[in-house]
Amino acid sequence: MYREGKGPDTSEIWRIIFKNLKSRPSYWKSWLEGVISKEMVRGTAEHGYFYLPAFLYMINALSFGTTYSIMVNKIDCRFMYYFLSLGPYIRGFTHMRKVITVDDTHLYGKYESVLLSVVAQNTENHIYPIAFCIVDKENDASWTFFFEKLKPIVVDGPDLCFISDRHKSIANGIAKAYNDAHHRYYNDAHRKGIFSRGV
Repeated sequence: MYREGKGPDTSEIWRIIFKNLKSRPSYWKSWLEGVISKEMVRGTAEHGYFYLPAFLYMINALSFGTTYSIMVNKIDCRFMYYFLSLGPYIRGFTHMRKVITVDDTHLYGKYESVLLSVVAQNTENHIYPIAFCIVDKENDASWTFFFEKLKPIVVDGPDLCFISDRHKSIANGIAKAYNDAHHRYYNDAHRKGIFSRGV
């Protein structure tokens, strides 16, 4: 019934309850029943975070050379940073251009966070993912963590160039982790051109 994130909506739940139990629940109770049912089938967000280390262990076992790191706040044991770069991405990066695009996107939901990503292009201008990182918020500490974990994969050198938007935390993170690499900014037209090509 709950497949691919879809299930009955609130009005359909109300009709099912009325048909089977001859009861007229309020809209709020029907909505809450849908939330509880989805959590029973899929689990909660907290439940998903609990299984993250086991998930990473299995990815590492199945994909040789995968690099990952989890950082948790020691005070309240809350998730802060999660870095992942799969083994095939790492091995394939040696054949890519040394121009790296760095970007972020904000994730919404119960636990708002930010997805950081690094991609390169091959000689045929196809996008090639290198690494991903989920952080609690976009600041100097999170970008520095990301670039420190990226440094063993993308080695510093004068032939390396990072392209990003003008967020100061990105520039600070690159400056702390990469001494010899160049850093340039893109405008929106360049960004749309890169990401409209697809993989």
